[in-house]
Amino acid sequence: MESKWELPQANVEKITIEDAKFCLDQAEKQMKEVADTYLVCVNRAITLATLACGGLVALIGYSINRWDTKCVFDNLLISSILGCAYLIFQCIILTQSIKAKDYATVGVEPKVILAESFFLDTIEDKKRIIYFYINEIESYQTRLEKNKATNKRSWRKFHLSLWLLLLTPIAIAAIYFSLNLFF
Repeated sequence: MESKWELPQANVEKITIEDAKFCLDQAEKQMKEVADTYLVCVNRAITLATLACGGLVALIGYSINRWDTKCVFDNLLISSILGCAYLIFQCIILTQSIKAKDYATVGVEPKVILAESFFLDTIEDKKRIIYFYINEIESYQTRLEKNKATNKRSWRKFHLSLWLLLLTPIAIAAIYFSLNLFF
């Protein structure tokens, strides 16, 4: 459950139209920066996924060839099959890091802005625009916090995948030597 930040009521009464415009402008810049950071993570994750998938295709090809020529489950075949599982696991983590299902978009739908509550007689016409700005500023803060949390999770998964990919040769070699040692 996400919490919504609200400008304290004492500050709502003091804010001017220029203050509100400045705050909204800064929020838009921050939102763009956060979205750009996410795109960097996505692009890097796609590059890693391409490498992992290339390795996966190579190991699958090797496994098929090994089985086709030897028709026996030897340590090399088992190592390559387990290496395939390892790379599939990496690809799953990378896929999770580039899903944007939790990402909040920029802007707000007109039906939200033009809600009945903004046209009550208790709100002066000249103050209404400030309330529009304040509402959008509060909304931006909530979306920024949500997107930053999504970015943090995405980068964490990306870094895990990067380490797993770097350790792939060591993991496959360890599997092979362990199989030779015990079987």
